[in-house]
Amino acid sequence: MTPIRLNYHARNGLIFFRDERMTATPEIWNPDGVWRNETCLAAGCLPDSEGPTMIVVADAAEAPKTNHLLFDGEIDFPSGFAVIDTVLDDVICEFPVAPGRHRVRLWTDGHKCTEILVFGLD
Repeated sequence: MTPIRLNYHARNGLIFFRDERMTATPEIWNPDGVWRNETCLAAGCLPDSEGPTMIVVADAAEAPKTNHLLFDGEIDFPSGFAVIDTVLDDVICEFPVAPGRHRVRLWTDGHKCTEILVFGLD
């Protein structure tokens, strides 16, 4: 995949990485900074009042990794399209993926209100 790199001011400091057609988001019940269900990964990030969050999506082998791997698991993309959006349904980006389950890894800068979200897909 062609890597995606952008800066985004995320209102409410929360980003969703999910299947385009699935709208169910994970229950946010602990202070870990990352939550998931079968088709969505939610991650805390820098609130817009503090500045932009750098968001990168790339093949895991090519992703610019940090020393803080926050998530390593599987997310299902049955539609074959992934979207990154916000609590207010603001679509940040969308892109095709092979339909089915993918291993997804998320690296951050190690802070709860991280300035960096690096999503690596396998």
